[in-house]
Amino acid sequence: MADTLVVGIDFGTTFSGVAAAYSANPESPDEINIIKTWPGGNNITSDKVPSEVTYGSLHTPASTSHAFDAFNLNTLSDVLGGAKRTASRADQMRWGFQIRPDEDRLRCLKLFLDPSQPIPDYVSLPDIERQLMACGKSVDTVVAEYLRALFAHTKEILGRRYGREFVATTPLIVVLTVPAVWSDTAKDATLQAAEAAGMGDALAMISEPEAAAVYTLQAIPPNHLTVGHNFLMRLSRRSYYGDLSRAKHVAATPISP
Repeated sequence: MADTLVVGIDFGTTFSGVAAAYSANPESPDEINIIKTWPGGNNITSDKVPSEVTYGSLHTPASTSHAFDAFNLNTLSDVLGGAKRTASRADQMRWGFQIRPDEDRLRCLKLFLDPSQPIPDYVSLPDIERQLMACGKSVDTVVAEYLRALFAHTKEILGRRYGREFVATTPLIVVLTVPAVWSDTAKDATLQAAEAAGMGDALAMISEPEAAAVYTLQAIPPNHLTVGHNFLMRLSRRSYYGDLSRAKHVAATPISP
């Protein structure tokens, strides 16, 4: 692999995380840089940022416009009936730690990319619909705008770490993690959101258990696993999905798009 910046994005249900590595040394986990500073974080470091978005004061009615939302995959048309587009408030968008505790926010949007997934009891569909109507955006658009903000911050941090010119001229690969139970429809919706967020054409996807396995195989040497071996992983983390996954060591080469 030629000199490349590889960015891993874990777009989570409640929190998201980003890590990056320069491919000059892809086999060393110690060279992975985890982003720990975030807009609105008040200089407090955190491995994760809330997967939440707000568009100004959502209690203030917006003027209605019937313009078509160009990025609308209609994945929620049966669930929420589709949100009509209203006056855009993209300039007022805030995300992650920028949202005050007392503000309405759009959250758990990742789950809406796969209509077959159950929604947590603490998420109100009428409230989500109300907020979407207030900001005049579909779920797909909000997800794309969240990912765009996350990616822009990532490039800003990479520019400080490696130099802006280096980041601007070095090929960049984005690897998105998705749940093991994600349907093809959800994967396609996630990929389209990433493309709409400006993450480029060099996009790859990897399931969350597979990503954990790849890191573990590199981070805990020596091990006796070789290509063809099967093994079990227990994923001990706050997740809406299962905690056991069966994996198979099928290759020893780095991921590529």
